[in-house]
Amino acid sequence: MMNGFIFSAALLRLIGFTIIDARIIPEDDGLTVFPDVCHLERGSDIENTKSNCGIYRLDGMNYTWTLRSKDGVHEGIDAIIPGDILTHLQEGGLISDPFYDNNFLDQREIWMGKRTLFNSSCWSTSQKTDQFTDEYEIPNLEKRERTWIYETNFTLRSSKLNSVPREDHDSFDTTRILRSADDARKYAIVVEGIKMGASIFVNNINIGNATDQFLRYIFPLSPSVLHTPLSNLNTLSVVFDPEIDTAGRFMAASGGWDWAPYSKAAEASCSSRRVLTFGIVKPIYIVEVSDIAIIHVVPKIIYLGDASASKLNDRGDFQVLLDVHLQYLGKDIDDFFSSSSVIVLRAEFLDHKIYRNVKTENSRVEITEYASTIVVTISLSVPRNRLRLWWPNTLGDANLYTIHLAYINKSKSISTSWITTKIGFRTIELITHEKVGTQHKYAEGTGSAGMYFRINGVGIWARGANVVPMSQLDGRLTDIAHQILVESAAAANMNMLRVWGGGMLMPESFYRSCDELGILLYHDFFFVNEQFHQLERKRVIRDEIRFIVRSLSSHVSIVLWNGCNECNIDGSSRDNFTDFVFRIVAREDPFRVIWPSSPSQGWHSGVYASNGLPSGSVLTYKSNYSNSVESHGPYNHGWSRSFQSVNGHDRGKGYDMNIPIEVDQSLRIGLNLTNHFISEFGASVHSSFESMSSSLSSERWSLHGDSRIPSNCSIVYENYNNCEGENVMTQRNYPCDSHIEHFFGVSDLSKKGEDAFKEQLYKCMVSQMLWMKGRIENIRNRNIFGSLIWQLNENWPTGGWGLVEYGSETNIRGQVVGGRWKPLMHLLRGVLFQDVMAACGKAGKCFIRNDGMEDFKGNIKVECWSKNGVEILLDREIKMHPT
Repeated sequence: MMNGFIFSAALLRLIGFTIIDARIIPEDDGLTVFPDVCHLERGSDIENTKSNCGIYRLDGMNYTWTLRSKDGVHEGIDAIIPGDILTHLQEGGLISDPFYDNNFLDQREIWMGKRTLFNSSCWSTSQKTDQFTDEYEIPNLEKRERTWIYETNFTLRSSKLNSVPREDHDSFDTTRILRSADDARKYAIVVEGIKMGASIFVNNINIGNATDQFLRYIFPLSPSVLHTPLSNLNTLSVVFDPEIDTAGRFMAASGGWDWAPYSKAAEASCSSRRVLTFGIVKPIYIVEVSDIAIIHVVPKIIYLGDASASKLNDRGDFQVLLDVHLQYLGKDIDDFFSSSSVIVLRAEFLDHKIYRNVKTENSRVEITEYASTIVVTISLSVPRNRLRLWWPNTLGDANLYTIHLAYINKSKSISTSWITTKIGFRTIELITHEKVGTQHKYAEGTGSAGMYFRINGVGIWARGANVVPMSQLDGRLTDIAHQILVESAAAANMNMLRVWGGGMLMPESFYRSCDELGILLYHDFFFVNEQFHQLERKRVIRDEIRFIVRSLSSHVSIVLWNGCNECNIDGSSRDNFTDFVFRIVAREDPFRVIWPSSPSQGWHSGVYASNGLPSGSVLTYKSNYSNSVESHGPYNHGWSRSFQSVNGHDRGKGYDMNIPIEVDQSLRIGLNLTNHFISEFGASVHSSFESMSSSLSSERWSLHGDSRIPSNCSIVYENYNNCEGENVMTQRNYPCDSHIEHFFGVSDLSKKGEDAFKEQLYKCMVSQMLWMKGRIENIRNRNIFGSLIWQLNENWPTGGWGLVEYGSETNIRGQVVGGRWKPLMHLLRGVLFQDVMAACGKAGKCFIRNDGMEDFKGNIKVECWSKNGVEILLDREIKMHPT
C-alpha cells in the first residue's frame, strides 16, 4: 500500500459514499492508482466500515447517545442515531407506540413540554391560490416548548480517533486514522441530516446550526474547540431548541396531511408549521481530512447522434463529462495547481477500457462563504457499440457501468481522495409538440400538444405512482424497506415513480434500486403550495438545491427535476423558481428535463422545444393554470354522512362508480397526436386487518371505531383539519363509507369485532381496486401517456391512498417490511399495467392497446358471463403495432 494515504475515505463520506473494495491497477508511470484499501461510494450507512477507513462513526447500533430535556424533567435516555425523538422516547419506555390508538396526541406533552395554544394573533392568515383567496383562523395548534439535547463523548488520540464506550461495549472497535506524509491532522463533524433545526456544540462551544433537513452540514473542528491533550474527553451536544427558525426547510407533511397523522403541534414561532417529531435523522460522524477531498462527482452524459423518433440501436456515440468537485482544506493551494496533481480515472465499458490522468492545472474555482471548491472536468468519448443502453422497466435491461476516480499528488507520493460511482447511458426527451422534429434545432418553449417521455428514441407510457415518506418517524426508516418498495413497484410493471415535494430526500437504497430496476424518477424539489413551506430566495436554499442536484446526479433513473407541488408560479423572469431555483439547476445539470411545477403547462422560453432540456437562455413560465398538458386528478375521497373524521367531511353530492366504463372506439391513439399526462390520481383506502388491527385496541376494531364516543371534527384549512374526542378512527384520515356503499350496498360500518372489521376493510380495499380499474381502463382508452397513481405507499396505518401498506422496518407488529400489497397492486401487475391490455365497457364495446416497444401477436378472446353460462363473443388471432 502506498504510504501516506490520508483521510480519503473519510471526506468522501461527506457525499455519502458506501464502502467497497478497490483493485490495484499499475499505470504507465509505475504509480499505484488504486491501492488495496476501502473507499466510499455514495450513500451508505457505512455499516461495514473497516478500521482503516479514516472515518469515525457516531451512529449505529454500537454507539449510544444520551438524550435529555433541558428542563431536567427527562434524563439519561439512551438513543441510537439515526433516529427521532418519538422513537427514542418509545425505546426508552417513556411513551408507548405513537401510532397505537391516539398515543401521538395523548402523549405529546412528554415531548412538547407545556402544551400552550398560540396567541390568536398568530393564526390570522390568508392563503391565495389559483382557485380562491380566503381568510382563515387556524385553531387548536399548540407550540412545542421543550428543548431536547442529544449528547455523546469522544477522544482524539495520536493516529486514532476513539469513542468513550459504554460499559456494555468495552470491545468497541475504534477507527484508525491514516495520516498524510506531513502528519497534519484536521477534523470535521459531518451531519447528514437534521430535522427541525438544531445547534451543534463541542465542549459547550457552538460550532454552527443546522436548519435545513435537505442539506448536509460539515462543521470543522478547530484546535481551539477541542480539549488538549488529544487524549482528553470532548463532549458533542446537539440541541433541539424550538425557537430555532427553520424557515420551513423540513418535510412539509410533518404533523399532518390527508394521509399522515395530525399532531396539533407546531413550531414555537408564529410560523404555523406543523411538527410531529425531530432528531438526528441521518448519519453523523467525525472525519480526519486532508488538504484536498472529492466531495461530489457530477456526470453529464451527452448523446452525440441526431435525435430521432425511433429506437437507438448502434448509431451515435456518447460523451461523458465528469465534473469532479474537490474541496480545498490545506494551507498551500499551489500544490493543487501544480503539474504533479492529477485526477486518475478508470472505467470499463464492455471490452472497452479507459484509463485517464487529468492534470488539475486548468481547473476552475468556485468561491463560497464557507470554502473554496475546485472543479475539474474530465471528458470521455464512449463508442455506442462499446456499451449497452439503460432501459426503463419492461422495455429492456437497466445496464450500469462503474467509474473509479482518485485525486493524487505525485510529488508527495500520496493519494488523498477516492470515489466510485455508477452511471447509465440513455437519452431523455420530454415531447410536448405535435409535429416532433419539425422545429428549428434551437427553437424554445413547451408545446401545447401534450406531454410524454421518449427514452432512447422510444416514446413510452409512463406508469407508476407517487412516493411519500415511508414513516413519519424517521427512526423507523430502513434501507431494506425502501429497496423492497422499489422492487414492488417494478414487480407491478411500473416504470416511473414521482418523489413528491412535500416529503423528503429518499435514502440512497431507494435511488440505487431505481437505477438497478429501471424505474424512472420524476423528482420534485421540496416545495409545496402551502405558504408555510414555500420558496424564499435565501443562501441556504441555494446550497440545498446544489447539494440535491450534485449528490443525486449520478443516478440515471432521475429524468426530470420538478420545482414544486401544485404551485402557481407567477411566470415572470424574476420569479423565485425561474430566476433562482432553475437557474441553479440548469447550470448544474443541463442534461435532464426541468419542469416548473406539477402540474403545469411548462415554459415559454429557456428550454429546447425538441426535448425539454435547458437551453441556457432566460426561463419564463407559462402561468396559465389549465389541464391541457398535465393534470392532477381525479381523486375519489372517502366520505361519510354519519361518521366524522379528520379528512372525511361530507363530499357526498354524487359518486361515479365508473363501471362499466365508456369505451370510445372512435378515438385515435398515437404519440403524434394530441395527448396528456396525469401525474396524480387516486382513491382513498384503508389497509388490511393485519395492518390496522395491530395499531388499535380491540374494542376499536371497526371502521367507525367506538361510535358511542362523541366526536367533533372541523375542516379548517387545507391540512389543518381537527377532530376532538377519543374515537381513534376519527384520526385515521379518510372513512371508507362512500366506497363500500356504492360497490357493496349500505351496511352497518359501526359494527365491531374481528370478523366485522375484516369484512369492512376487505370491502374497502376491493372498492378502491374496482374504482381505480375503471379509471385506468379509461386512461388506456384515451391518448394519455402518463399515469402516476396517488400514492404508492402508506405513511402509517390509516385511511390513506396507498397501494401498499405501512412497512418501514422489521419489528413493527402487524406490518410487512416494504409494505404488504393491497388488492389493486395485484391487478396492476396482472392486467392494468401490462404493456398489452384489453377491456370492455358499455354496449359491449371493447378495445385493446399495446404500450410496449415491439409488435404484439396473440389471441384475443371476449366472453360474456351470465347466470345462464358463458358465451364466447370473440376469439381470434391479432397482430398489433405499439402505440
